[in-house]
Amino acid sequence: MARDPLLVISHFTNIEELTNFSVYEGEIRSATTGIWATSA
Repeated sequence: MARDPLLVISHFTNIEELTNFSVYEGEIRSATTGIWATSA
């Protein structure tokens, strides 16, 4: 079943990209929240 290494590699790459995106989105959200808090 897991004899296709490309499938495994692409699977883990997608998970890594999703994790990086979540962290990136979280940083943007906290940054914009800080901007709103200081301008209020």
